[in-house]
Amino acid sequence: MSMSKSPALPAVPRYLVEQAERAIDRADTKAATLAAVALAILPSAVRSAASAHGPSAAALPQVLFSVSVLTWGAGVAALAAAILPRLRHTRTADGDQLASFCDLPAKFDLERLRALVDRTNDDAELWLLVQSHVLGRIAVAKYRMIRIGMSLIAFAALCGACAALVS
Repeated sequence: MSMSKSPALPAVPRYLVEQAERAIDRADTKAATLAAVALAILPSAVRSAASAHGPSAAALPQVLFSVSVLTWGAGVAALAAAILPRLRHTRTADGDQLASFCDLPAKFDLERLRALVDRTNDDAELWLLVQSHVLGRIAVAKYRMIRIGMSLIAFAALCGACAALVS
């Protein structure tokens, strides 16, 4: 039984796909770490603020602290959104759908899998370029959510610090 060699994949498009995959991995790791730290800090901040502000405390520190908690929660939610998977079907400029893991059938179907592979083997370079574009857009969206989350958490920390100073 002789095995046919598949043609080598184009180097530059393959590199672009690998770079996008690495960027997604880094974004997921950063977002998970930042969210874990933010979630670990929040209970102790709430506990210390609650003990510092009694029922007769001034309104300004309570408002600042409430804004701080709300924006902190929104920041953590943005970090969680960065971690969530983004599954997209892959399409060419003409609107033709290319093979993606989103297209894989729920049950093993050899004929369907062969059809997907044949469709992508027709133009491997195009498939890699479209994949790199889709993966790159996913990485950009993840980093955008990380920036939003960190900005909200920084604003929350600033509000919390102001609440502590004015109380």
